Amino acid sequence: MKHWHEATKVMPAILGIDAAWSLNNGSGVALIAETSAGIWRTLAVASSYAEFLSIANLSVPSTIREIPAALVQASRQLAGTDLSMVVADIPLARTVITGRREADNLVSQKFGAQGCSTHTPPKTGLGPVSEGLRDGFAKAGFPLATLQFSIPCLVETYPHPALLALMQTDYRVKYKARAWKGMPASVAHEKRHEQFQLIALKLKGAIDGVSLTRPKERLTSTNLKLLEDQIDALVCAWVGIQILQAKAEPYGDENAAIWLPVNIPAKRTLAPLIDREAVEIA
Repeated sequence: MKHWHEATKVMPAILGIDAAWSLNNGSGVALIAETSAGIWRTLAVASSYAEFLSIANLSVPSTIREIPAALVQASRQLAGTDLSMVVADIPLARTVITGRREADNLVSQKFGAQGCSTHTPPKTGLGPVSEGLRDGFAKAGFPLATLQFSIPCLVETYPHPALLALMQTDYRVKYKARAWKGMPASVAHEKRHEQFQLIALKLKGAIDGVSLTRPKERLTSTNLKLLEDQIDALVCAWVGIQILQAKAEPYGDENAAIWLPVNIPAKRTLAPLIDREAVEIA
């Protein structure tokens, strides 16, 4: 079966975004593109919109709705080709989000027993960020895709279950800070960094040029969070590859859908768990 880009002879580029739920937090950004030889390569990875835009010598717009157009412009400059897909880790929907969506419930029912329930969006909604990104990308020519997609588009994913497929494990990968609570900080930081390197190694098997440089200063919660955001953005981009290669499927409805790889290992366990608590903002 030919992939969509084989028929058009267009080399695709994918932008992965680990979008913070708050305007005050950093968002990881990763740009990858496929070469004429069929090899995916890393073009840019950053821990914030400002850092990513600076690589293309662009400044940060004043509003969240203007950021998508700037990201698309930067991606085109850096890739030397049109952007095909934006894959973001943030709840997105065609209507206002004021709580759990069907997409959240379906993913939690399917992967909750594997430690990969979705976060519960706050009742106050994610309007300024979620709707701003959705509308901004739509204006830039990347409308939100739910149960089906066509190029170009914006899609939502969730790194935790996606990592089950990438790492070929049946339980949540321990790379977030809360996975190491109770340990001395220095030990926890080392274990997180080791896990980051393992994930990066797996990503490198699919995307050329993926690498994580150990911070020159000692490992801290702050610099590890920057690396974590980069990893999540790269995982989002990797999911985009799976989507283009027909190796991913949507969970949700016409209003909102979370796209995940199809080769996620199953786990033999009891009834799935659904995390209905508001968790820390990613």
